[in-house]
Amino acid sequence: EQDRRNLKVGSLSLPLGIWQQSFGSSKHVTAVYKFLASEVLGFNVSVMQGGNHPATGISAVAGCLRSDGLFCDTKGVISESYLVLDAWNSTEVLRELQEVQEISPEAVPVSLGSMGYNGSSGLFLARTLSGLARTSANLSLESYMTYSTRPVSARQFFNHFNDIALTDLMTCWSTKLASSNSMSNYVR
Repeated sequence: EQDRRNLKVGSLSLPLGIWQQSFGSSKHVTAVYKFLASEVLGFNVSVMQGGNHPATGISAVAGCLRSDGLFCDTKGVISESYLVLDAWNSTEVLRELQEVQEISPEAVPVSLGSMGYNGSSGLFLARTLSGLARTSANLSLESYMTYSTRPVSARQFFNHFNDIALTDLMTCWSTKLASSNSMSNYVR
């Protein structure tokens, strides 16, 4: 541990700062990256706990630590967060990047690209399940139709997680995540 090094920012010596979002995938990716950066690459690493608003990470890396997701002027500010991982290209993130560009163009974070998986926010379910919920319980499972304020439970339309057969699952070790050739891009 004592052989680990800090990043040099001008005359400052700071640990590699990671801004961690509060959602699960960000926590997992940050934990893996922290391990790789400290144990494999030899850096001192600090993790700052962020909020659940996706744009807060962009603001933090740019040097603004407002918790409301709104950007502030960062001229002359040295950020202690250099990375935000698992920042999906959502409308909020793209809007935040544009706002940083307008206020402090020199502070705009640089996208390093995809982490290797693509996705989008959304939930998909079978049309038959949706129809069954609507006809049998007058319950809409589509978010844009849930304006009714009466309490309802959709639990009866879904299996319990204990119903998943363990034979249908794979261990991480049996996937390509365990292959050093496949994972070498992440270490680079």
